[in-house]
Amino acid sequence: MSNKSFEEVCLDIYKSISPKAFKAIVPVIDWARKMQNKAPIPLKEKMAEITFPKFDKKIIMIHGVSVGEVLSLEKLIKRIKEEFKEYGIVITTGTQTGQELAKKKYGEIADFITYFPIDIY
Repeated sequence: MSNKSFEEVCLDIYKSISPKAFKAIVPVIDWARKMQNKAPIPLKEKMAEITFPKFDKKIIMIHGVSVGEVLSLEKLIKRIKEEFKEYGIVITTGTQTGQELAKKKYGEIADFITYFPIDIY
């Protein structure tokens, strides 16, 4: 018999079901997005199921959800790049437009740009 509390058991169940439930609903969401002429959800990136680069230095991670936040990060990113040359920069975004802008503006500065993974746990 397990020594886990009721809350721990519930959390274990939640952790095992949520990723599967999310993946099961994504085709429906993608269909709805397609009907609205929107791009599909980048599921592999949002579920952190991509190959991340190996860094041989410490990383500073910066997050901007969408266009406005990504734009507001410009001075910060440039300052970090100047003052912390020994660090790599990883930029994450939450939206497609934020992702496109980050790659366009910071593609030469950042070491890696990706979507912020969905926190379903």
